[in-house]
This record gives sequence, structure tokens and C-alpha cells, in this order.
Amino acid sequence: MSDERVDKSVYIGRGVVFKGTIHAPERVVINGHFEGALNAPAVIVSSQAVVHGVTTANTIKVQGVLNDVVICRDLLEIASTGVINGNVTYGELDVVRGGKILGNCTYAN
Repeated sequence: MSDERVDKSVYIGRGVVFKGTIHAPERVVINGHFEGALNAPAVIVSSQAVVHGVTTANTIKVQGVLNDVVICRDLLEIASTGVINGNVTYGELDVVRGGKILGNCTYAN
């Protein structure tokens, strides 16, 4: 099978609790609960999701709750239902009315 057809994304389903470290080559979609270190090109935290730990990515979309340390090299998007609790470093920031950052924000050139 050609490597081009293989999905290299990680999905954590609703109701799933995952504790540990993820280094993903593509995107990570979290619908459940994640605790640990997360590193991927793209991260999506759905509206039901809760994440604790260090999250590092090029792009991050937050619709649920993202806690602790967030390092987003490019675009950090926070939906109206999204909440970030902790220290945030971002390249670009897009917050929809209702979205929240509760903590420290640092712009990274």
C-alpha cells in the first residue's frame, strides 16, 4: 500500500481517557480527555474535549478546554466555546467572541 493513502492522524474519541505522550506526524483530534505531552503539526480540541499538559503544534483549534502550556508556532484559533487555562505562546491569534484565555499570552516571532 502506498504511504500517501495511509492516514497518519490520531483520534481520541468521546469518552476516551488517554494519559501519556503523543508525537504525531499529522493532526491530532481530541474528543475525549488527554493528559500529557502532545506534539503534532495540527491539533483540534473539540467542544467536549479536555486537555492537560504541554501542547505543541503549528496550528491549534480550541473548541473545548485546553490547560497548562500551549505552544502554537502559527495560528491559534479559539472558538466561542473554547477556553485556554495556562501559559500560551502563539504566532497568530484568532479568538471568536466568547472564547477565553485565562493565563499569560506571549507573541512568538
